[in-house]
Amino acid sequence: WWRRLQLGQMSASERIRYFYLTTLEQAHEQGVGRKPGETPLRYAPRLDDTIHEESEKPFSQLTDEFVEIQYAGRTFDDESASYAQRLWQRIQSALDTLRAQKENDG
Repeated sequence: WWRRLQLGQMSASERIRYFYLTTLEQAHEQGVGRKPGETPLRYAPRLDDTIHEESEKPFSQLTDEFVEIQYAGRTFDDESASYAQRLWQRIQSALDTLRAQKENDG
């Protein structure tokens, strides 16, 4: 509930940044984090491939929004943040599945 409270107090752009950065943390925990020197745009397709989300590429879409915020100073509205949250949930679910597969294999 605390995370929901915190998200509710963030701007749309801050929420998108949060979704991106927490995805990076979880991907790193699963052994598929960004490599040193790897740009967000080079990393995104690699993670999409790893989580078997090649068709809609949710992480690439989330990355595009993050890059616009982080490097171009763009702001997003609540509708965009809601869409980013749905992408984030799909990515989190895929990473959870990846973790479960590794636990079963190990």
